[in-house]
Amino acid sequence: MTALIGGFAQASDVVLACSELAANAIMHSKSGLPGGVFTVRACIASDLIRIEIIDQGGQWTGRPRHHCNGADDASQYGRGLTIVAAIASSWGIAGDHEGRTAWCEIKAE
Repeated sequence: MTALIGGFAQASDVVLACSELAANAIMHSKSGLPGGVFTVRACIASDLIRIEIIDQGGQWTGRPRHHCNGADDASQYGRGLTIVAAIASSWGIAGDHEGRTAWCEIKAE
């Protein structure tokens, strides 16, 4: 993705947001199960990049499906959407147990 957006001033923010949304797909959906998949879609304009992560759905509990090993591991969870909200001009999640799309838009400044 970096090759596609290298000239975009907020390229590092776009990569970070994409990785956070992808991590959520793995942690909170069927996409993280063996054989699971998710799709990354990017719409690139001169002043805006929209990233979408389409997962395979599943029960959304708001907590990671994978278990933490103690307080140190637990401290690594729960910040992804906060990070996305801080760097994106808008973001959201739509869908249900059959599949979700998490998206964000980052404007050029």
